[in-house]
Amino acid sequence: MLCKNANLQCLTGLQGLYLDIGFCRSSASSHHIKLLASILEEIPSSTLTTLYFDIPTPSTLLPRIREWHQIGKVLQEERFSQLTELVFIIKEQPFGRPRWLLERWIREDLYMFEEHGILSVR
Repeated sequence: MLCKNANLQCLTGLQGLYLDIGFCRSSASSHHIKLLASILEEIPSSTLTTLYFDIPTPSTLLPRIREWHQIGKVLQEERFSQLTELVFIIKEQPFGRPRWLLERWIREDLYMFEEHGILSVR
């Protein structure tokens, strides 16, 4: 779990990163995606080759998540040019939207990574 004063700038030789928002047993939301993008903004590593996101399906009560492009915007920066694998692991939640729907949103918003053959959704 990260706190506001986490010193992410120390992660200079990082090659792989696994970020799990499913630990809180809540569904994914726009807030979570913005948080993931802000975490990525703090990581200075230009050696990152693999990035995993563990995401629970969003609640059927929440609107469509439209913030995936924020993650894409950060990952298109030069310091992430070594990225060869971008993986989203989707955990289905009771009362959550169907897994295929979340996968479609991710693929639509991050199409540029799929075109480069580095995006996968499991």
